[in-house]
Amino acid sequence: MMKKFILVFIVFLQLLTNISYSQKKTTPFNKIKSINGYPIYPKSRFSGILSFTGERQWLLTYLTNDKVNKVIRFYEKRLNRKAEMIKYGKSLIIYQFPKDYTMVNKRKLLTEGIEIIPFGGFYRKVFKANTKIKIYVKAPSPR
Repeated sequence: MMKKFILVFIVFLQLLTNISYSQKKTTPFNKIKSINGYPIYPKSRFSGILSFTGERQWLLTYLTNDKVNKVIRFYEKRLNRKAEMIKYGKSLIIYQFPKDYTMVNKRKLLTEGIEIIPFGGFYRKVFKANTKIKIYVKAPSPR
């Protein structure tokens, strides 16, 4: 039992270290203002640990201390359309601006577009942010 606790504790410490490091690391994604026509929220910071850049698909994740309503208003104004609200259970609400998606278990799984997710208490402390902004784009073509 004690070995399992120690292992879980070590993994948790590594996760916190990676999160802290990834938020301080300078990347090109910290400096861009938009990608594939999607604006980057001005008061956000790139999170490498929550992002993915593959050969065909990218998921870029940005974090901000601004409240979710302020972030939604920014994107509604810039994209000139209303966010779609999706509820998962009683506590998780996701706001989407879908451009392309696939249906999985009667839910939209974005392949291109923006998701805005408010953080709850635990995640707010771990990531030091109130809101997570996920931008799904098709990977840029090689030049």
